[in-house]
Amino acid sequence: MDEYIAFMFSLPNPAYPNLSKLLPPMASEAVQMMFTGQKNEDLRVRTIAFIRAVERMYFSSTNRSMAGTTTLDIGFGYGRFLRVMPWFTDIQNMYGIDPWDGAHNECAKTKVFGTLVRSDQRPEQLAFDENKFDLAFAYSVFTHLTESTAQAMFEAVRRVVKPEGVFFLTVRPEEYWQMRDDLRHTKSAKGLIEQHRSKGFAFEQEGPHVEHYGNASISLDYLKRLENWDFIAYDWTYHDPWQMVVALKPRK
Repeated sequence: MDEYIAFMFSLPNPAYPNLSKLLPPMASEAVQMMFTGQKNEDLRVRTIAFIRAVERMYFSSTNRSMAGTTTLDIGFGYGRFLRVMPWFTDIQNMYGIDPWDGAHNECAKTKVFGTLVRSDQRPEQLAFDENKFDLAFAYSVFTHLTESTAQAMFEAVRRVVKPEGVFFLTVRPEEYWQMRDDLRHTKSAKGLIEQHRSKGFAFEQEGPHVEHYGNASISLDYLKRLENWDFIAYDWTYHDPWQMVVALKPRK
């Protein structure tokens, strides 16, 4: 899988001109940085770490491999994981949602895999049948949502994940806020850490004109208190410590 991801992220590859004509080119470095803040080798290492965690936790919680699963990529951006998932499943089983026109335009330009659907910024429901997906994942999505938007998303995703399916999301730990203060030379960490500890959810808006977007941290206890999900497992990787990977299963 590591080699496959490295190859997909290298396209167009002059050593493989025919495959380069058939497969989607990787997003430019500028696009990679705009969407994720990483590029090239750093991006590849973090991508592999996340997918390895998902693969491991999916098997441990279902006793099934990811082969042939019907998957939903929530917030697909420029198609980073849409280039990866064919390692596990057929293209016709791959779906993605994103509210931003820029993401859809970028994926249309590079012709990435999967059926891609626009979603609302604060979705009350998703445009799919109930119990459609074996696996849904949201990488660096809940790390930017307000609490009300996150709760709406939890409910919307719950409707479309199969009873035996798994939902993976990444969340930030409380230590994120101090790291950000140190990086930006700001002093907002103390209040946000207190908010995280008292409520389990801390949020700071990013810019005055984006209603549902900012930076957020969510505690594991908060996730364990969700009404319609069971907390199954969590993991974190040395390469991406500010994106803790959490596995949830629909509560029956």
